[in-house]
Amino acid sequence: MKKIYSIIPTKLYAILEHNYQFIDLRSPSDYQRFHLKNFQNIPASSLLQQLPSLNTSLPIILLCYSGRVAKQYAPLLTSKGFEVYIVEGGINSVLYPIDEQLYF
Repeated sequence: MKKIYSIIPTKLYAILEHNYQFIDLRSPSDYQRFHLKNFQNIPASSLLQQLPSLNTSLPIILLCYSGRVAKQYAPLLTSKGFEVYIVEGGINSVLYPIDEQLYF
């Protein structure tokens, strides 16, 4: 099984142009209100059904509200052969980033 990695929000912007699969697990209505560039909306409730459409050779970046749902679904994806990165703190931390120097 592949490892699950974390990305702090201040580093997320540096990888948005990479050839990764960016997945926003929030509801369609929340995604429509605000979403990050390059993220596609696959609600957590639909992720299992969408697995066949995902490419196992490309890393997946998971984003949700707080990081909790992404952490819940990451082991499922790694068990299917995906390399998974979780945005720590979710969309909330991206909207209100914490100074990187505060991370231990």
